[in-house]
Amino acid sequence: MNYIRLLGLIFFPPRKDGSEIDGIRFSYHMSDLEGYVFANKLNLMQRILFIGRVTIGFIKCDWKLKRTIKKAKCYYGPFKGEFGHFLAHTLPFVSYLHKENVQVKYCGMALHEAFLIDENGKAIVDFIAPLRDFFAEVSPKSNSTIVPPDVKNHIDAYKLEASNSNVPYWNIDDDFFYWFIFRNWVSIKNSYCYNLSRKASKENSCVIMPRNKGKVTENNGEGWDYNEITMICSSVFDKVYICGHPSQTTSIDVNCPNVEICIGNNEILIDRLSRSKICITQHSGAVYACEYTNTDVLLIHKGAKDASDIGSLNNTLRFKKNLAGRSKLNFAFNTEQIITFIESKHKNT
Repeated sequence: MNYIRLLGLIFFPPRKDGSEIDGIRFSYHMSDLEGYVFANKLNLMQRILFIGRVTIGFIKCDWKLKRTIKKAKCYYGPFKGEFGHFLAHTLPFVSYLHKENVQVKYCGMALHEAFLIDENGKAIVDFIAPLRDFFAEVSPKSNSTIVPPDVKNHIDAYKLEASNSNVPYWNIDDDFFYWFIFRNWVSIKNSYCYNLSRKASKENSCVIMPRNKGKVTENNGEGWDYNEITMICSSVFDKVYICGHPSQTTSIDVNCPNVEICIGNNEILIDRLSRSKICITQHSGAVYACEYTNTDVLLIHKGAKDASDIGSLNNTLRFKKNLAGRSKLNFAFNTEQIITFIESKHKNT
C-alpha cells in the first residue's frame, strides 16, 4: 500500500467486491483499507476523513522512524495477540530496527522470545517486559486481545514507563493505528526477516501443526482427522514432529515410533521446522513461521475447492511477500491431495 494507491481510494473507491494477488483472484477485498471502504460504502467526505487519518498516520510513522534511528533507542509494544500477527508485523519491524542498530525495549508474550534472535542466535531486543501465556484463558485476536487483569497491570506499567521516557514509543495498543496504519506501513519497506534456520540441509521429516480452534470458519475450514494425517506422514517420512500451542492444538494419539510430540515450545518449533522439508498446517501463523526457517508449507483446507475460497488468504499472501520469500506455499483440499503432495515431496527433495 503506497501513498498514491492510498490517496486513490478517496477518488476511486473499490466498486466490485474482489482482489487479486499472486495470480489468485479472490471474491472479496483485502480485509483492511479497501475492504473497510467497500463494506461501509463510505461517501466522499467519509473517505476523505478515513484515508486522511491513515495517510497522516503513515507520515507520522515515517517521522517517528527517523527519530528512532537517530536516537538508536525506542519502546515497542505491547504485543498480546495472534501468532501470525507477531510473525508478520511485529517481528519483521523489530528485526528491521535491530538491523538499524536500534536498542528496543520490548513488551510482548514471553512464549515468542525464541523468535527474537538474529541469524547467530543473539537477542535482537535490548530488554523484554514479558507477558505470561494467557491463551488458555483468552483467545487471541489480532493485537486487540482483552487480557486478564494481572497481565493488564504489567502492560499499564510498561506503557507508563514508555510514555514518560524521552525516546520514541511505538504503541501498538491502539486498534485503529495497529490495524489500518501500522501493519500496512511496516509492509511497505520497514521490515526484515532473519533466517533462523541454521541447518545445513533438510532431513526426511515434516512438521504437522494440528490446529483446533473449536469452530468452522472460512479462514480455517473444517476440522481434520489429524491422527490419520499423522499416520500417513509417518509412513512417508523418517520423522514426524507435532508442534503447536497447547490451547490451540488437537491431541494426537498414535502409536508410531517416528512421531515426536513437541507441543508448547517455540525454540523446539524453530528447530523442527528448520530440519523439515514441509510444514502441514491449516491457514495460520505457521505460514509466516516457515519464512524464518526456509520450510515449504502445505496449507490444508477442508471445505474449499481452491485457494481463492480460503478466507483472508489474500492478506496472508500480501504480507508474506514482504518477508524473505524462503518458503513456497502449496495447497491441499482433501486427504488424497495431501498424500499425493507428501509422496511427491519425499521423492523429489
